Amino acid sequence: MKNIAVFLSCSGIGDIISSVPSIKILHNLYKKKILVFTFNTEILKNYPYMDVKPVDENEINKIVNDTNWTYFNTFDTSKDIHPRMDIRQFHANKLGFQLLPEEMNIEFYPDKYKPIKLPENYIVIHPVKTWPSRSWEEHRWQKFINIMNEYNIPVVAVGKESSEPGTFNTQKPTYNISIKNGINLMNKISLHQTWHILNKSTIVVTMDSGILHLAGTTDTAIIQLGSSIDYKFRAPYRQNRQDYKFSYVSGNCKLLCASDMNYYMKYNNRHNTPAPLPFCLEHPESIGNQNVDPNIYLCHPSTGDVVDETLRIYDMYKTVVKETKVLKENKGTIVL
Repeated sequence: MKNIAVFLSCSGIGDIISSVPSIKILHNLYKKKILVFTFNTEILKNYPYMDVKPVDENEINKIVNDTNWTYFNTFDTSKDIHPRMDIRQFHANKLGFQLLPEEMNIEFYPDKYKPIKLPENYIVIHPVKTWPSRSWEEHRWQKFINIMNEYNIPVVAVGKESSEPGTFNTQKPTYNISIKNGINLMNKISLHQTWHILNKSTIVVTMDSGILHLAGTTDTAIIQLGSSIDYKFRAPYRQNRQDYKFSYVSGNCKLLCASDMNYYMKYNNRHNTPAPLPFCLEHPESIGNQNVDPNIYLCHPSTGDVVDETLRIYDMYKTVVKETKVLKENKGTIVL
């Protein structure tokens, strides 16, 4: 039986994590570990059904020409329109199959947790700038933090400055925010430590991002903020469905233009070539402009709407700390 090699030609955390269901299926079929080449080995390094290596063109070329190997590239965006496809199915399609809902759940294998002092019943936010169409503005994040703190809800910020090459070379700086009740961990902890922070939190509030997908491997409640891509193509599957401990807060614009092929026709006169996804396709003046007026991105929710949903979800899932009464008995201690 041939060996299987998979090249993940993507660099984003969410894009890479989304390959896991498909690779797991290959492992179960071939009864062996799948060799995976990736630009970010840190994400997949602990998965028991993969041998993970950094991208090496020479080694990949040898495998391509070796009859003992079957080789796949699962993230070739030149032929398929990923904003109109489920991000997990995007990988599966390149391997020749599709995933059932019960196959779309994703697990994560983190490094051991390094204990740090965290507040009780905290929420996690991810205040990082990426594409204008899926970046909640800095002043909104700060206002949201302030209101949460006024309600005595601790806030923990995670995320790292990065860049993502691709159709649009996007810089992803972290925002300069301040937190009075909570802790700012941006640019301070590893991806694996971040997973533990997400896993221990009450709620994760984020836009379409790598943190969304990482949080989707935990049991924590998730609030996804609206953007121009239809959230149903991105929201995590847990318990075989997308509505498990999940809320989506949209803005006033419901067009979801990045997933609407009518805009592909408008800009490219063909259905299978996406329009400039990082920008507002209703406002051509935004295209290519990273500093355009953010008020045109009406797909982003208001701070008030996000606050309302967060408070609603927080009351559902926060841990109730009850007074512990201890009775002494001859046979030991009984905790009631």
